[in-house]
Amino acid sequence: MKYILLSLLLFSFTACQKQDKANQEKNVIATDAEHHDDIFLSKKQAEVLNLKLERLQKRNMGQTISVNGTLEVPPQNEASVNSAIGANVQNILVIEGQQVKANEIIAYLQHPDIIELQTTYLKNYNDLIYLKKEYERQKKLYEAGVGSGMNFQKAEADFRAKNGLIKGLIEKLRLLNISVNNLKNGTVQNKVAIKSPINGFIQKVKVKTGQFVAPQTTLFTVIDDHHVHADFLVYEDQAHLVEENQKIKFKIGSSEKEFEAVIFATSKSLEKEANAIHVHAEIKEGDFKFIPGMYLEGRIYLEETMQWAFPNEAIVQEGTKTYVFAVNPNKENYSFEPISVIPQTNDGSHTAVKFLDEQPEQALYAMNNAYYILAESKKGEADHSH
Repeated sequence: MKYILLSLLLFSFTACQKQDKANQEKNVIATDAEHHDDIFLSKKQAEVLNLKLERLQKRNMGQTISVNGTLEVPPQNEASVNSAIGANVQNILVIEGQQVKANEIIAYLQHPDIIELQTTYLKNYNDLIYLKKEYERQKKLYEAGVGSGMNFQKAEADFRAKNGLIKGLIEKLRLLNISVNNLKNGTVQNKVAIKSPINGFIQKVKVKTGQFVAPQTTLFTVIDDHHVHADFLVYEDQAHLVEENQKIKFKIGSSEKEFEAVIFATSKSLEKEANAIHVHAEIKEGDFKFIPGMYLEGRIYLEETMQWAFPNEAIVQEGTKTYVFAVNPNKENYSFEPISVIPQTNDGSHTAVKFLDEQPEQALYAMNNAYYILAESKKGEADHSH
């Protein structure tokens, strides 16, 4: 009887152990299943995280070259405004960043030499009138056979020399924007106008009021920013891979917005200091204020390979698995469903993925802050455990 009772007790104890183990396994399975439950965020939480909810799109994830560069304008769209004479800056009419038109007056210069140049022209112009009449008189006498050939030749030489001097003075006056016709009518200017040679904006004011500037001193720089393009440097070991019409995707400084450009020219010589060639690309976007000199970071796409791709901040890894989050918005909150994916190529800002299961084409996904969404699910698990 004792043996029978002992056997029954052992059987009962073993059965209890198996039941406990089964319950533990069930709890593990339940916990794992809860991990894949939808994650809920309120509209307020979503606003704080600045979540971007978008449909997935294909992206060119082909072989790329990383490049850096700046925004530039063609040489014909950039101008230096110089002084043609040594003078003092009397007045500055513009400030940096101001829009100007071609031939618009942007400053005035003043100096006694400006007045002296005009009086020199007037004196020589009046001398020319006399010499011209003397030349014509001596010519008639010579042709009539009553004048000296030597006198005629001297009158001709004096007239031609003075005429050449006058032409040179006229060109100097034109460089100073002084009207010769007004000068002939007795109007002498005590200052000269400095004009913008092109349409654009004042990039730099390099002088101050009252400052003396020597001839050919740069007073202003003017830039026409209507033809800003991207200028990238490609190192010599990769230069042979670059061709016209290749696409470039780039960002400006620390901006998150991505722009697209197409290569329209490559330099044919190596810049020795950088050991690289210049690659010029036309920017496709038109809704951004591109300012020359801005720093760029980009990638040149050597081939076309379109794949489904997420921004890197939309992807999160947990253990050996990688997830993105599908979104189901409603009036009260957002429901996020973790979707397993297999990462493929990465171009620096985006990662191509393959889905384990087919997904609806119209599905919305969280395109950023995947880490914080996952962290929110962990909070939920912690609260549930309490």
